[in-house]
Amino acid sequence: MTGGGLGRVRPDVYQKMRFFSKDWFIALLNGERKLWEAYWVLGICIFIPAIFLELLSNTSLFGPACTSVLIILLAILILLMQAVWAVAVWKCAPNVDMKIFCYLARIIAVVSVLRSIAEIIS
Repeated sequence: MTGGGLGRVRPDVYQKMRFFSKDWFIALLNGERKLWEAYWVLGICIFIPAIFLELLSNTSLFGPACTSVLIILLAILILLMQAVWAVAVWKCAPNVDMKIFCYLARIIAVVSVLRSIAEIIS
C-alpha cells in the first residue's frame, strides 16, 4: 500500500504488533513499520549484544587457537546483525513525517556498516 507524501505506508495502516514477533521482523524488513521502530527498537536490541560479543572476543577466556576462530565468527555475526538493522532502517526510512530524517537514517545506516567492515578488515 502506498500513502501520500513521503511514507510508503499510510499511518492508519500500521497494525499493532508485538515487538520481536516474527511478523514484526518481516514487516521491518519489508519497510512496513515506522522508522523509529527499526532505528531505535531494533538498533538498541542489536547493538547491546554486539557490544557484549565484542567484549567477549577481547577476553582471553579461551586458548589462542580458539580465540582467533571465535573472533572471526563473532565479527561475522556482528556484521550480519548490523546488516539486518541497516536493511530495516533503509526500507523503513521513508515512513517518517519529516523528509530530512529519511536521508539522515539512510546515511547513518550506510556509514555504520562501512565502519564495521573497515574495523573487521583492519
